[in-house]
Amino acid sequence: MREPKTPKWILYIDDEVAQCRMVGDFFTQKGIDVMFAFSVPMANQILETLIPDLVFLDLRMPEMHGREFLHFLQKKGMEIPVFVITGYPEDISELEEEAFEIQGFFTKPVKLEELFDQTKKILNLK
Repeated sequence: MREPKTPKWILYIDDEVAQCRMVGDFFTQKGIDVMFAFSVPMANQILETLIPDLVFLDLRMPEMHGREFLHFLQKKGMEIPVFVITGYPEDISELEEEAFEIQGFFTKPVKLEELFDQTKKILNLK
């Protein structure tokens, strides 16, 4: 596993490789490093050694639901800002009922500028 290249960095969790590449290219051009996890277990493994400044989390992935990642954060007592990304708006109300600490939600297809606007706010970037 590589170390982040910038002081503040994002963990982007999504099983769609093309989406990850697009997000990575966009944020790299903005000077923000992005590390990817293509599954919840992979994300959990990253968090055993590195703590991101922000997480973007796709909910529906084949191996394990994104909700399990949120449970992992709670169990570990980690207070990392998380934005949830989903193609299924009904997922949002389900998560709100579970009272997870979530910064906000994006529905697919996501607009990269919107991700960046929220990133700037959370990471206190200009």
